[in-house]
Amino acid sequence: TEVVRISHSPATGSVEGSEAAPFREDPFYNPNLSLDGVFTETSNPSRRVKPWAGIKNRLLIRNGQAQRARSLLDGVPSTAKLLEVGASYSPIAPRSDGWNTKIVDHADREYLVEKYRCEPDVWVDRIEEVDFVWTEGSIADAIPTESHGSFDALIASHVIEHVPDLIAFLRAAEIVASPTGKVILAVPDKRFCFDYFRPLSMTSDVLEAHELQRSRHSRRTAYEHWCYTVFNDGKGAWGQEPVAGLRLSNPFSVAMNKLGALSTEPGAAYVDLHVWKFSPSSFELILLELARMQKTDWRVERITPAMGCEFHAFLCRGARVEVAAMTEEEFDGKRLSLLKNILREMGQQTAFATGLF
Repeated sequence: TEVVRISHSPATGSVEGSEAAPFREDPFYNPNLSLDGVFTETSNPSRRVKPWAGIKNRLLIRNGQAQRARSLLDGVPSTAKLLEVGASYSPIAPRSDGWNTKIVDHADREYLVEKYRCEPDVWVDRIEEVDFVWTEGSIADAIPTESHGSFDALIASHVIEHVPDLIAFLRAAEIVASPTGKVILAVPDKRFCFDYFRPLSMTSDVLEAHELQRSRHSRRTAYEHWCYTVFNDGKGAWGQEPVAGLRLSNPFSVAMNKLGALSTEPGAAYVDLHVWKFSPSSFELILLELARMQKTDWRVERITPAMGCEFHAFLCRGARVEVAAMTEEEFDGKRLSLLKNILREMGQQTAFATGLF
């Protein structure tokens, strides 16, 4: 008789032996038994996944989404005419909640439902009908001209960091928003997401992209995105917490293969990447300098500190007049103040990284 030796490996939760499967993956291994013993020790608490645990997690996510939406829509009347860009599966101002919203996205509802159908924490029933599909050119081109200048607010959550030409996006917002309209943005803070090691974007980067009329991301952006993005303890976005367990999102060979296959020609397939990396003060500095150059009329009316992986920026018109009224000394003083704040913000990033060293 052949005897097969089977031993348990607590580190991996697996057994060693002929054709043996890991305990944690074995549906017949009693979840009330520990993985740290040999078939006899009771697990406390049980490893059994309670049937309501998944539902509870989804409800917690949904509650967090609702709180976030309330923060972004604070002060916006329910009668306001809204344009939400990239609402996808988690609209900030859904019509189902009574908001007077038009939605612009990269595909229609049918496509989005299929795209997210198998995602465990996504409610595809919350995906609303897309009014305007935007795939090329300016957002303003996707909106009928009779609706230009009519929206009380343009809302974009985790959109602005993707657009190849930031100035073109801001100018499109000027076209579609009413004279008193606002822009409401939820923006990833590069200090608390996978852009962690990537350098902040500066006004010079924004100007170059606009001068080149970029509609696709550059190879430089692709190199940064694929070579330097990271996961923190398995997460691509986190918050104000100690950073530990960082790992690169892509092995270098994989990043190089992706880069080799990338085409930046205007007619090439669009590859979605983060191009702009902000902290609250760096974002405000870019808008200030763009206004001084008469590139945009949006100014920061209010901006929040980082909350989780993002900050919220509320923009209104009037930047051109505001900065034109500043003396050069006043303007440069404002710039220097924001640059100092950027340094403080980077210091906060470093403070949360003490566990890395």
